[in-house]
Amino acid sequence: MDRRQFLTLAGAGLGSMLIAPRIVFANVETGRRFVFVIQRGAADGLDTIVPYAEPAYRTLRGSLAIDNPIKLDGMFGLHPSLTGLRKLHQDKQALFVHAVASPYRERSHFDGQNVLESGGSSPYERKDGWLNRLVGMLPKSRGEAIAFAPTIPLALRGEADVTSYAPSALPEAPDDLMTRRQAL
Repeated sequence: MDRRQFLTLAGAGLGSMLIAPRIVFANVETGRRFVFVIQRGAADGLDTIVPYAEPAYRTLRGSLAIDNPIKLDGMFGLHPSLTGLRKLHQDKQALFVHAVASPYRERSHFDGQNVLESGGSSPYERKDGWLNRLVGMLPKSRGEAIAFAPTIPLALRGEADVTSYAPSALPEAPDDLMTRRQAL
């Protein structure tokens, strides 16, 4: 899945929350929702949330610096292609947390990802995810959490019930294939 597909899927998830919140997300005692986004792969945090007012930004980023970010405040802005997130931020529906780190200080990206998602203090210390533990503490009435991914990420794995959703990229099976399969 590339960034464009991810952003499209994330936008669809946010849009579905506005259209049908009782169908898609947990029905708990509040109308508030917590959406946790993990951008795997080539998502560069300094390209997503741009520290445009940092005096050293342009010098240190060089040709990678973003020229016209969508300003959020006097320090940070969004990448120009993320216009939909600006409104969520203005409406206090989105919060961007900068310069946050886990206690992990080694050089393995995969071990660091494990610490981020498990909430442990060292890699592979925990088998469940911090978000699943949070879901287990929330009031329950029906579906508790959903991952918009083909598999449930570590952050949501654990004892609490979680489901996942990912639209198939495969075309519909042709009728002759279905007929041959039935004959088997």
